[in-house]
Amino acid sequence: MGNKDDESFHPLNMELDTAAELPSAVLLTVLGYGHVLSAVMWLGAGLLTGFVIGPSLRKMSPPASLEFNAKVLPRITSFVRMAVASTFVFGILLLYFFQDGDMSWLMNSTQGYVISAGVLLAVVTAVLAFGFTIPAFAKVSKLSAEALQSGKPPAPEMMGAGRRAATGSMVGVFLLLIVLAMMVISGFAF
Repeated sequence: MGNKDDESFHPLNMELDTAAELPSAVLLTVLGYGHVLSAVMWLGAGLLTGFVIGPSLRKMSPPASLEFNAKVLPRITSFVRMAVASTFVFGILLLYFFQDGDMSWLMNSTQGYVISAGVLLAVVTAVLAFGFTIPAFAKVSKLSAEALQSGKPPAPEMMGAGRRAATGSMVGVFLLLIVLAMMVISGFAF
């Protein structure tokens, strides 16, 4: 199935030598598309949150904003968690099966170096998402629900949590755009 030792090897350009290689090619294709779709969902959620939802919420009436935060924000954070997790699951499996379990190519080629750096930056972005951004969004959602239920204004800490969530989201988008550029540069564009 093509020559995987050749640095210009790309699974989308492979020629199958035997019918027995077809399952491997199908697996790489499914994993590649799953990885890209998951990453697009992750980046898309960050872009939508940072550039559309956040600015729109600031223009809404306080009761409408609270209701959105209490009812819709938990679904968005669940979506982001799923997108981040599936990006890594598909990506790790893709890296593993790309060279039949031999990961040494990641440290023996330019493509491997770029992909390794991209993976490292994606891990940093995921840690930011799970450790900072998503908890801040969860706090906004919780405080909004409490304010709706009690009929009182939201707790003062909601503004700080909202700023942390917005900042984390924008930093995450910036980092993911760098990761995307690295993956495209590496020629690993499935």
